[in-house]
Formats: sequence, structure tokens, C-alpha cells
Amino acid sequence: MSASATETAFVDSLFTTLLTLLEDARTLIGSGKMHAITADLPAEARMVAARDLSKLTSQGTAAMSVLLMYKALHSGQADEIKDPAVQLEDLYSEAVRDGSEPESYGPIVPAALVDLRRRGDDIFGRIGEVRSLILRHLGRPA
Repeated sequence: MSASATETAFVDSLFTTLLTLLEDARTLIGSGKMHAITADLPAEARMVAARDLSKLTSQGTAAMSVLLMYKALHSGQADEIKDPAVQLEDLYSEAVRDGSEPESYGPIVPAALVDLRRRGDDIFGRIGEVRSLILRHLGRPA
């Protein structure tokens, strides 16, 4: 796969930004901060917050897989990917699914979660560009 320096820089930047987002989500969960910021919310709101965080990490994982597929194709490893177009569409669908605003948690939306969701939505919105690059490499219409 022949890629321009601009394409490579775009994908590398998106990769780094996504990795930072996933690390921040992991820190929010692992440090106990998620529990602390949702402790005073009603049970239903805590469940919605947990679901949104789970959705974010699921979408992030799928988006990371799209980026890694681009990198594999760029480095000449296309033969190692079984049905890349099918895998790409499955991963892309997961990465961009329902990018709506987080549901209401009551009078206060946890700012840390809103920040993660907004950053995620920005990243997931740009995964379509990577999908187009991969499809072009595969000789498929975008």
C-alpha cells in the first residue's frame, strides 16, 4: 500500500489520539474515579453512565482495529488479513454506531464522561476517512 506522508501522518495522529482516549477511559475506571463521580447519582443514571463508558471502549476498540488494519496494509501485510473488506465494514459499523449525546444522568452529567464521549465522537467521526483509504487500497469504491 502506497500512502502519502499526509495520509500516514493523519493515521498516526488519529492512532495516538485514540490510544490516549482509551488510556484515559481505563484510568477513569481503574482508579475508582468513575465510581466516585457517579456515587451520588440514582442507580439508573449510574447504569446509563456505565453503559456509555462501555460503549465508548467498544467503539474505541473497533476504531483501533480499523487503524491497525490500515497500518498492516501500509506495511505490506495484506495477505495476513482474511477478507479485509468484510472485516473493515464490520469494524467500521461498530466504530461509528449511534454517536448520539450521552443520555441524561439527572441534573448533573459527569463531566469526565462527557469529555470522553465528545473526544470519542470526534475520533469516530474521522474513522470514515481511514475506511476510505483502506477501500481505495483494496480497489473498492468508498
